[in-house]
Amino acid sequence: MESRIYSALLHFNYGIDRPLAALDTLERMDLEPPEYIQQIRVRFREVAANANSHFTDRVSKQEIRKQLECERNTASKRRKRILTASTCAWQRRKTFAAPGLASSRGNSALDKT
Repeated sequence: MESRIYSALLHFNYGIDRPLAALDTLERMDLEPPEYIQQIRVRFREVAANANSHFTDRVSKQEIRKQLECERNTASKRRKRILTASTCAWQRRKTFAAPGLASSRGNSALDKT
């Protein structure tokens, strides 16, 4: 993956860690029961895990798509080179064919006279 993607995921995870740290403060203040704060903590972690999984899946699909596109372009260029080379070879054979070949088939101008 590109470094900018790693950076975005790092910032996202840092953003998720901040509310978790705030939950620690709330837990110390005894404003809510510890079970309730634990449930919130678990949900935040689930959200972060699902988001990371989703983002990395999307990025990997993009990279696979780019790779396939690159391979298709390479194969297309290779096919064009092969077709061009075979067409050129066919034209050279046609242009430089021996005069005797044309007359043996009865297609030469001398045979028609």
